[in-house]
Amino acid sequence: MEIDAKLIAELWETVKDLIPASKRDDVALEFMSVFEDNDVEIHDMDALRGADDSLDSALDELYGDVDLDEDY
Repeated sequence: MEIDAKLIAELWETVKDLIPASKRDDVALEFMSVFEDNDVEIHDMDALRGADDSLDSALDELYGDVDLDEDY
């Protein structure tokens, strides 16, 4: 299955205000892990960089310095 990074950013924006600020990094990691654990290919994942600090932290933890310009 493939999903566009823009949709992921929109989903995160929809739910993030419902999450206490102190928990957002943890929840963002779990949120992104769902896609990783289910082998979802994220088209243009690098577009997520800079969309949100918590998503950036999650991407750093999951993928480190991997070039995200390619479909992951």
